[in-house]
Amino acid sequence: LDDETRLELVKQDRRSAEIINPLAVGDDVRKWHVVDRNRWLIVSKIGVDIKRYPAVFGHLRQWKTELEERSDKGDHWWELRPCDYYDEFDKPRILFPDIAKESRFAYGEAGLYTVNTTYFICSDSLYLLGVLNSAPVWIYCKQHLTVLGDAEKGGRLRFFRQFVELIPVPKASAQEQQRIANLVKKCLDRQGADCAKWEVEIDNQIAALYGLSMDDFK
Repeated sequence: LDDETRLELVKQDRRSAEIINPLAVGDDVRKWHVVDRNRWLIVSKIGVDIKRYPAVFGHLRQWKTELEERSDKGDHWWELRPCDYYDEFDKPRILFPDIAKESRFAYGEAGLYTVNTTYFICSDSLYLLGVLNSAPVWIYCKQHLTVLGDAEKGGRLRFFRQFVELIPVPKASAQEQQRIANLVKKCLDRQGADCAKWEVEIDNQIAALYGLSMDDFK
């Protein structure tokens, strides 16, 4: 849904907002933040009492024939397909796109839904987010992930699960993790804008945890 349609459905029936959630695609996921494009998704999971949402039901009836013909619907034509991890969308997560030419890990707020051009890690750890967005990890990714083109000349990396889950996360004390998390929080608060000085600090602290110096990458 676009913003105008969502507002109209909520105007018709305020309960519509209960099953309309913000939606993001891979291109919306940027370093530290997710761009709000005013996209929305009707989250009609299996078992939803659609009669409770007459405005949404009326909207969906326009495409009843097409929805009935889907091979991936739920028990009824208005329901989304089965999914084992719907509950994870209601929790904070770390999001990242399937293809990127720079670090683009972001903090996903609870309730934000994403499509299949975006993956997520079931964690709200700001320390982990800082590690994933650090320069040392980006260099690791360029060396170990599948690349479309030349990684040193703007080639895009494929962030498949089998590669991402192997990214080494350095061990850190609770105090070290908190220092990095505090810097990450500043980047999140600024939505990635004018964060260079904090990113340099994050890079240096992460490199030290790996037993390296940023000078080693020059």
